[in-house]
Amino acid sequence: MSEKKCAFDQKAADWDKNPNRVALAQAVSSAIASSLPARKLVAMEYGCGTGLVGLSLAPQLEQLLAVDTSAGMLDIISEKVAHEGLNNVTTLQCDLQQDSIDQQFEFIFSSMSLHHVEKSELLLEQLVKQLQPDGLLAIADLDEEDGSFHQNDSPDHHHNGFSRKKLTQDLENFGMKNISFQTVHTIVKKNIDGKKQPFTIFLMTAQKA
Repeated sequence: MSEKKCAFDQKAADWDKNPNRVALAQAVSSAIASSLPARKLVAMEYGCGTGLVGLSLAPQLEQLLAVDTSAGMLDIISEKVAHEGLNNVTTLQCDLQQDSIDQQFEFIFSSMSLHHVEKSELLLEQLVKQLQPDGLLAIADLDEEDGSFHQNDSPDHHHNGFSRKKLTQDLENFGMKNISFQTVHTIVKKNIDGKKQPFTIFLMTAQKA
């Protein structure tokens, strides 16, 4: 098991106790929900964590496959699924940087996971491959920042946010169209100088050509 997976396994039990994290998930899930078509889609969430985003969207979906690399996170979401009696949600431990899933989806979404992925372009390409033609992709993450959001060299992150322009170029190269961004949330934290700094969270939506 990698160091990164261990780090998230250890955090899983207390993950939902952070009110700022819950507020962010609510903002993201609300924005994603408003972008979905009326008909219910077969969906995958990559980097599902404890299900703060995915389980709130589950009632609007035909099926949801909740995927994460962390067994600890999947244990928590599985408990929630059982407790809430959700019969349209299943879980899977998988790292799409190394593997693929033998299924294509009408909708794939991911929230605050991409900056934790070392080979983010490889993951994006794989997510596109897992989409059906005309399938929808939604990704929420940090806008490009100066490194203040994560102020250490922990294994928890690999990128200091993302350039919207660069993401657009990458997704176009991978065969996506109708790419758009909106700012859905702002987190205020102290920066490396000890001053309060706003960090914006974008939601990118796109469609497979």
